[in-house]
Amino acid sequence: MLYTCHTNSQEVARILVDLRGYASACGWPVLHEVYDLAPPAVPRCRRIGWCTVEHLAQRGEVNAVIAPAVREIAWTKSEQITLRAWLLGAAVCVLCPQDGLFQPACTPVRPKEAQA
Repeated sequence: MLYTCHTNSQEVARILVDLRGYASACGWPVLHEVYDLAPPAVPRCRRIGWCTVEHLAQRGEVNAVIAPAVREIAWTKSEQITLRAWLLGAAVCVLCPQDGLFQPACTPVRPKEAQA
């Protein structure tokens, strides 16, 4: 899954293209692209796009999220700590090309339903 949060829709489109290229270069499938048109400082619980990420992860449809930087998901250090705890509980990793891996290394895989 690709995710970004930005206030400019043209920038969102450019970022998603870059993330798609990153995923492709790594050989990772992209089943979903989600974004929020909001400042990254808006708490993720108030972002419809991020709520979609959480919903898909809880249903087992996503095991990895690729975002440009962790600050697009969790703005403050305390939010990042909370995010790490949620990710561990949901068995989801976040890959951030600008930051390096945010969670322990993982390889995004296709959910079983999508492999059939």
